[in-house]
Amino acid sequence: MIRYKASKYDDPFVVSKIDSLEIFEDGFKSSMQTLIEYFNSEYKWDEMFSIEDVEKRLNDGNTLFILWSRESPLGYVFFKEINSDTTFLYNFYVTKVLDRSKTLPIKFINIVCREMFQKYNEIELECEEWNIAAQKVFEINDFKKIND
Repeated sequence: MIRYKASKYDDPFVVSKIDSLEIFEDGFKSSMQTLIEYFNSEYKWDEMFSIEDVEKRLNDGNTLFILWSRESPLGYVFFKEINSDTTFLYNFYVTKVLDRSKTLPIKFINIVCREMFQKYNEIELECEEWNIAAQKVFEINDFKKIND
């Protein structure tokens, strides 16, 4: 017999939903800058965005979610409305710079997608072929490949 136990205190986390520039500037801007710096220390990606790009996205009606654990920002993901039925998930990231559970990205996507399914019937995304970790997160959360 193998026994298991989980505790809600094992990996405490919070998700913040930011859907306006005012909310962003009132308490999330410096944390987002920290996350951008974490990303840039981990990856070289030509399409990386800046704080100014985040502000423009929010002004354009995009939604940002930030993942927190123990009061530290750990990740983010954006959503952009395609139409009244569908939203597009993009720029999903959870840092490896800080200590965290390996399952936290899965939980993060699960929570933000449940929130977005309150308004939309479908969530679409594109994932870089090299990003196997993100592909696994999406597949565990029941995303299906629509091309091969």
